Amino acid sequence: MNLNAEVKKQLFKTFEILKTTLSVDQIPEILSLTSYSVYAEFDTVKTVSSTGENEILKYFQDFVQRHNLIWVNAPVLKAAAHSFSDILRSLITFYGECTSTDEFGRQIVGLLQEWVGLNPSSLGSFYSSSESVIALFQALIGDCSDAVLYDGACGIGMIANRLNPKKAILRDINQTVVGITALLFKMSNIDVDLQVADTLTHNETSYDVDIVASTPPFGLRIQSQLVENTAYIRDIHLGKSIPSSASESLWIQQALYQLNDTGRAFLQIIPGWLFRGGYDAALREKLIEKDWVEAVIQLPEKLLSNTNIETVLLVLNKAKDTNGVVRFVDARTLGQRTRSQTTLMLEDINLIRNLVMGIETDSQLSQTISLQQIKENKYNLHCNEYFASEIEETKLDLKAESDKLIQAQLEYEKAQQIFNQILSEV
Repeated sequence: MNLNAEVKKQLFKTFEILKTTLSVDQIPEILSLTSYSVYAEFDTVKTVSSTGENEILKYFQDFVQRHNLIWVNAPVLKAAAHSFSDILRSLITFYGECTSTDEFGRQIVGLLQEWVGLNPSSLGSFYSSSESVIALFQALIGDCSDAVLYDGACGIGMIANRLNPKKAILRDINQTVVGITALLFKMSNIDVDLQVADTLTHNETSYDVDIVASTPPFGLRIQSQLVENTAYIRDIHLGKSIPSSASESLWIQQALYQLNDTGRAFLQIIPGWLFRGGYDAALREKLIEKDWVEAVIQLPEKLLSNTNIETVLLVLNKAKDTNGVVRFVDARTLGQRTRSQTTLMLEDINLIRNLVMGIETDSQLSQTISLQQIKENKYNLHCNEYFASEIEETKLDLKAESDKLIQAQLEYEKAQQIFNQILSEV
């Protein structure tokens, strides 16, 4: 089922009112907390919701203590107190319409995803990935019900929640975001190992997962001394010093380290990694030599709400079915575009999936390139290297062109005669 339109409208109206007392990035905290209270203590909340503002605030202060929600900001609770009654009434109505508690949890996740998408300048990808990207992950990865999934930069866990794996192992650096995510996954009844961690500097063990699916932050500056002794760097040792600009390579190395011997990784990165030299080039060479690159999908610009840049979906596979080749898909022309955003429609997503899987072929959009050709191209993985630019050639009719030239010459001579006559009469 879908969230009742009237309930959603009322909630979004209340969130707009909350903006008068809260910053936009604090509203997901209130939505997740109030939703979880309805999920965990429905009968009590139903009674409390009809009391006064101070009584409801006291209930939530006690609720936070009882459930050890240490990430909840006490001043935020007080600032939101004037709207608690309205939020709870809407959530109670919707909870009563759901067929199960799991259904309620998943609908709340969808609601939060939608609201985040409507407030991109204030929240952006720190909280959630683009809906188009999440849907593309889902189409490419498929059924995860028997899989263990890892995301080292999970935000509020939208990718993992949508994929619904047997177990999710999630990490994020922000404690409040992790707290919100924990409540969302409890309500969705997904088994999750969730921790606050700086994934790139934390020396964590490998979990031998089936899937890594992540949209890590772009362009982080790294202090090499904080990462050079981590297990994932030692696992794929490149024999080069790590520059401060190597974060894309580090996310890739960390993902590979987490995979089991047949695992696959899906990472959204910036295109610069595909052709930069130095440390990035060394990692590309290593991946090609091991034949772990399954596909490179170049995505349209403006897919992400907080930036206009193009991005790339890199698909890695430690046990490829198609050995010795890489599938390149140039999807930069796809999607429905407005001035500020590009949205991949269902037909675009299905086309990309089919091109990656080889179900469909289109020389303008996909190419299957041998590893040998990539090596000859100095391990460059940018689509521009493998898609020929077709130049339309027009064959000239020499006789017709000659006749045009003669006619132009006659017209010139006639004009010259007229001009000379005018001069003689002056």
